[in-house]
Order: sequence, then structure tokens, then C-alpha cells
Amino acid sequence: MEDALTAGAANYGYRYFLVRQVGDGDMKVSIPALTLGVILSADPSHTYGRPGPGA
Repeated sequence: MEDALTAGAANYGYRYFLVRQVGDGDMKVSIPALTLGVILSADPSHTYGRPGPGA
């Protein structure tokens, strides 16, 4: 986990990124602020209600 956090910090700096442990079984991840729209995902293809490129 420490290596993943170090690599994420090196790649993304002060931007948000998600680190999760890969293992057996499914793990439910709950991010209420994301679900409620307080924060947004970093999906570059999503325009969040604004016209996209070429619109």
C-alpha cells in the first residue's frame, strides 16, 4: 500500500486519486461525497452538463 501511495503521489501530485487493495472477493467501495455530487470523478470524457468538444 505504501508503494502505491508513493507512486500515486509521484504521478498525480496534489490531485485526488484512489488506491485500493486488490485481493480475493468483491469489495464494496462507498464514497458518499461522490454519490451526492459534492465531488466529481475525473472522467475526461464526461462533460458534466456542459457542451463537449466540437459542440
